[in-house]
Amino acid sequence: MSLKKLAPLPPKAKSKQLPPPPKPKAKKKHQPKPLPGQHR
Repeated sequence: MSLKKLAPLPPKAKSKQLPPPPKPKAKKKHQPKPLPGQHR
């Protein structure tokens, strides 16, 4: 039970389903300074 829950799918299948994580540099460009009134 524990083994099945620990690794339901191989890491390769997961990396193929989910795209690569965004780069930290792209995040900084997307968020240039939080504007007053644009609080998410």
